[in-house]
Amino acid sequence: MTTKNADVAEWSRELHAQASAQTGLTDFGPETYRLGLDVLLQSIADEMPDARPTASAIIVSQLVSRLITQKGFAAHAACLALPIKQPLVIIGIPRSGTTALHKLLSIDPQFQGLQSWLCSTPMPRPPRDAWEQVPEFVKARAEREAVYLAKPDLQIAHAVEADEVDECLVPMSQEFSSNLFASLFGTNAYTAWHAEQNEAAAYARFADVLRLVGSNDPDRRWLLKNPGHLRGIDTVLEVFPDACIVQTHRAPVSMMASLTSVLATMRQQVTGRDDGQKIVRRELAYWSEASRRGMAAQERLPQQFHNVDYRRLMSDPIGTVRGVYDKFGLTLSPEIGAKMQVWLNDNPQNKHGVHSYSLERFGVSEAEVKHIFADYIARYDL
Repeated sequence: MTTKNADVAEWSRELHAQASAQTGLTDFGPETYRLGLDVLLQSIADEMPDARPTASAIIVSQLVSRLITQKGFAAHAACLALPIKQPLVIIGIPRSGTTALHKLLSIDPQFQGLQSWLCSTPMPRPPRDAWEQVPEFVKARAEREAVYLAKPDLQIAHAVEADEVDECLVPMSQEFSSNLFASLFGTNAYTAWHAEQNEAAAYARFADVLRLVGSNDPDRRWLLKNPGHLRGIDTVLEVFPDACIVQTHRAPVSMMASLTSVLATMRQQVTGRDDGQKIVRRELAYWSEASRRGMAAQERLPQQFHNVDYRRLMSDPIGTVRGVYDKFGLTLSPEIGAKMQVWLNDNPQNKHGVHSYSLERFGVSEAEVKHIFADYIARYDL
């Protein structure tokens, strides 16, 4: 990246000023995020200047989250010393059932999760019956409803309401070393830079976000989910050394077709580009490497991993849940099991519509995907 350096520096100042104007805050915390942000801004300026207005809105939202989080850290500094013991962490290549399993397990009150509205505005989690009086929750719910009304395809592909548990990707993106930006924008320079990062700073800050959000209930076990934890599994286990890892598995042909379809829709809306063929190539490389890292971690620490086959999750979800509990010495009460079954009855697969996808649309054959993931397919009988 060799052009527009002065322009990008001014753009960065403008974005920081906008975030401060929205919040009345100025403390963005440690400068560890600056490099990733600079790489991202420069890559957008160089490679897709037409996407600058949309990119600005997305980046400002992350800077706002960072400001709000930093304010929380300052106001509740004691919480940053709280331990995070044996979090239950769901990982897996996207579209392998991680969201379904996450929502199902979140019904059990022995776990605390990171609700979607708190991903963007981290704060000590208020009691559930008080959320209707919390401006941040009301705003997040209204914004989510507006997005789904305007873009129903997103709700069909990946529906998460403001009060439901969401993945760790959003708060981790405050460090600007995140697969979120590589997926949304797909700029070559940022994607290449991010591929070399271990996201250590992002995970360290994320752990503190959990301490802040859970500070009113510090002894309750965390339930977390993020497909990207598969690629970052070594860092996950450094930050949460006693984590209990649940990894979901599905035939890679289905996963790659579905994931590419979702990302192509998002990329079109963010950048106006039809990038499906570029996206599928990047995702094949990214997630095949992630699967390799996951297999290596399981070889080292088999006692900390439990594998879930997507086919069984769909055919016997309660039995799948019992398998998770049995592996990690948890208790599933009859009452909670019954509530999970009610949730399943109320939320059947394809509740919001059928998400249609195929690899052929993106110029990749099933045989090629199976070849790339051959070791993973053999390892988990997919």
